[in-house]
Amino acid sequence: MKMHLVFLIVVSVFFSFSACDDDNAGQAADGGTDGDTDGDADGDTDSDSDDAMVNVSVELLAAVTSQAPDAFEVVNAAGGSPIPAEDGAAMVPTAKNQPFELIASASNYADYHLFGMAGEEDFSLTSFCTTETVSNQVLGMLGITPDSSKGYVVVGMDTPSLAPAVGACASIDAESAEPFIFVGGTPQAGNQVVSGGSSFVTFPNTAPGEVNITVTPPDGQTCYAFPGPEDLTTITAYAGAVAVISYTCI
Repeated sequence: MKMHLVFLIVVSVFFSFSACDDDNAGQAADGGTDGDTDGDADGDTDSDSDDAMVNVSVELLAAVTSQAPDAFEVVNAAGGSPIPAEDGAAMVPTAKNQPFELIASASNYADYHLFGMAGEEDFSLTSFCTTETVSNQVLGMLGITPDSSKGYVVVGMDTPSLAPAVGACASIDAESAEPFIFVGGTPQAGNQVVSGGSSFVTFPNTAPGEVNITVTPPDGQTCYAFPGPEDLTTITAYAGAVAVISYTCI
């Protein structure tokens, strides 16, 4: 299982997308299937659908405790039923080499819409969630009044080594409050990754609807949506929710 690790800072917490090699990759790739219990003689009734999908292991953790909420579930926006977490993670299938939107939901937390471009292999996503109270405290430090009819868009920009892609910039075409980054743990206005700062730009009070993202990479580099390597530049913002996408810059 090929995996990747990216840390997204927003409203004083981290959204992280993690990955590592797994000796059980073959088993994970078959997760959610029941084998050939339908009695098909050639033994590969499910092979076509399996070959078109990858599995995403989604973990949701509370920022304060780093523990999973008492119960959470994840649903693929492309279709299917919500999948409850077992042992702290939910295994969700999504189409290979296609954009994905996975929605992680837990009581007392905003929904987290995790966007990206799937590749050929299974991968993992871990989202650290926070409460509305903490989010509002951060906005207050910036002089921004929270608007419950709008949401957040968070754009991460990292190098393959997981360091912030210093010099990378993010912008969106949707209406929002002034974007901000974290420097030394303190939020400050800006849309560019700076030395000593976070690798993520947060756009608070983003109007719901389609959002086109422009990532300007550091000089001489290119950036693509995690896990890639194909790119994705359009996501959706939702009222009262957090939309997250991360880019790898090389």
